[in-house]
Amino acid sequence: MTAATHTLPIAVIGGGLTGKMMALTLLQSGYDVHLFAPDPSSRPADGRSTTIHAGGYQMLSVLGVIEQLATPPIPISQISVAMGREKKGQSDWLLHWSEAETPLAYVVMNEALDGALDTALASFTGEADFTHHRTAITACEMAGEEAQLCDEDGTIYKAQRVIACDGAKSSIRAMMGITPRALPTGQSAIIANIACQLPHDNRACQRFLDTGPLALMPLAGQEASLVWSTTRADAAYLLNMSDDEFNTALTKAFGLEFGALSLTTARASFPLTPQFVPRYSTGVITLAGDAAHSIHPLAGMGYNLALADAAILVSEIISAKQRGLGPYHLSINQRYQALRQPEIIALTAATSGLNRLLSRSPSLLQSLSATGMILLNKSPLKSYISKAAMTGQLAKAPLFAGKLSA
Repeated sequence: MTAATHTLPIAVIGGGLTGKMMALTLLQSGYDVHLFAPDPSSRPADGRSTTIHAGGYQMLSVLGVIEQLATPPIPISQISVAMGREKKGQSDWLLHWSEAETPLAYVVMNEALDGALDTALASFTGEADFTHHRTAITACEMAGEEAQLCDEDGTIYKAQRVIACDGAKSSIRAMMGITPRALPTGQSAIIANIACQLPHDNRACQRFLDTGPLALMPLAGQEASLVWSTTRADAAYLLNMSDDEFNTALTKAFGLEFGALSLTTARASFPLTPQFVPRYSTGVITLAGDAAHSIHPLAGMGYNLALADAAILVSEIISAKQRGLGPYHLSINQRYQALRQPEIIALTAATSGLNRLLSRSPSLLQSLSATGMILLNKSPLKSYISKAAMTGQLAKAPLFAGKLSA
């Protein structure tokens, strides 16, 4: 590499929902933020949705994102869990959370969230400046106390802090020499939006079947977002069905809680490949979002982990700045790793473990699991789990409490 031609305080790599959210969050530090993400060659309609817990919703509200959403978020007021296929004549939703006043979480459409992040970045009026470099980074390495970047045009940059938000197959992570540990599931997820014959009453449901969990998240009206995790062979079979055949199979698998279920969008499928990343930084290069953790979608917590990454990272950069230290200081990485690792390990283990236990257990163990759900539903522990999962209790950060700083 030749000598750098540009010097940057903070560079964010990756232009998805995580990269844009990270850039917007880091602008609160007062440092200029540069986002490196080429414009997509084509932008097909995206009917997918994202679940955001209550703490993340407060964070996005403070950042001015929620008010920019083109379609309002859908509150989740109830969550129900069932084991096995529906049993006729009895309710099998053994584990249930409900909240009359404050929603447990929210569902936002990806296209609306992407547009809201763009608007919030364009309209940011703080002391820092935002620059979007519409180019990809092809090389990244440490150069003394800075990181040296090279884009696809050969332009060289030096950055005091680099945050890689370039996904589960992160090229920056590979350049750092960090190898994730795969947690094989043998599953693929089928996603689509569906119509419910009966009102869903803003209730999220998850049914653990022999081949994997089937989840429905409420959307506007009587629509819902489907994430059906199943074996690779079963996913291929379901994808090859006609719409009518799939609707019948889906209704049979989920049960008649919401009446007959029918597709409103095309189906898509992707392999489920959770992975554990042993460390999140090298020098001033930091991993965040799916580059730092990729978990099973059964808990709907993927984007919430990314929100927590950003909330913790900006808090530590601001804290270092108040002590007279720049964004390059190694204490930021040390604190970030220490504060993020417990939640990431806990959720990675919980989601992978639950998927294996509840989806592939023999009948006796499934019966014991069902009994455990009944007992948990009546215990005080249920309230703690709800708070930990839905408010980011394991990742305490000012932004999750609706404040920009402590």
